[in-house]
Amino acid sequence: MLTRSLSCLLLSVILLPACAGGDVPTVGAVPADDDLCLPSYDAARCDAHAALPAPVLHWSYDERVPGGVLDTGADGTDGWFTGSPTFGAGLLGDAMLLDGSSWLLADDAVALDGARFTLATWVRSVEGDNPGPHHFLMSNGNGSPAFTGASLLVDDDGAARGLIEGGSAVRERLPTGPAICSDGWAHVAVTFDHGDIEVFVDGVSAGVTAVEYDEVVWGLRRFGVGNDPNNLSRAFIGEVDETMVFDAALSSSALLDLRTAALCAR
Repeated sequence: MLTRSLSCLLLSVILLPACAGGDVPTVGAVPADDDLCLPSYDAARCDAHAALPAPVLHWSYDERVPGGVLDTGADGTDGWFTGSPTFGAGLLGDAMLLDGSSWLLADDAVALDGARFTLATWVRSVEGDNPGPHHFLMSNGNGSPAFTGASLLVDDDGAARGLIEGGSAVRERLPTGPAICSDGWAHVAVTFDHGDIEVFVDGVSAGVTAVEYDEVVWGLRRFGVGNDPNNLSRAFIGEVDETMVFDAALSSSALLDLRTAALCAR
């Protein structure tokens, strides 16, 4: 489990009350991060990052109870095991290790504004472990009825992708983002902002995909990590850490600040 000082260095960037009032310590030398897809980051921003909104959901995978993980975000949406995920040293504290037969599901979908939001997580996988398309990192309200919800996934070519639904087949979009390296940690996110979709890897976007609708239609399927709650044949094999959902569309700069905060806390 993280010490309070490490937790506050990460969480001060998202304004959690437990860390309010303290200065973020200045970080000197950048540690060797040879387990990252993109090892470099701006250490000067460890104590100069912009304020970000608090996450609606935050699964750190450090806070666990029998059968599940606790949400330290604003929504209090805890996750419950399907199968037997394991836990080990991750990007920051513990990560969840998924073998394709285990994943996490919340009791309900996360309540989000359909006009703007961000799904973000750290992920690590090995090339070849996820053959075929559509391995779900996280998903919210994806289904029931059909063509609803939003998801973040990876394909067998290593590319990060979003899945954004507008209520019908013709309004479904699967924008492709940058590729994730093999066997290295990467910060992956999909944002939606009044019809503009972007998929990011380590703060880099593949460009804006514009759709004709301003809001995503949410279904009743539960929030989940490691599989598609609407189709459980789309499991992800690999590791996830620091999974967050925001009720805002974070910019590239904000996502870089979020990434930097985690790396400064290592």
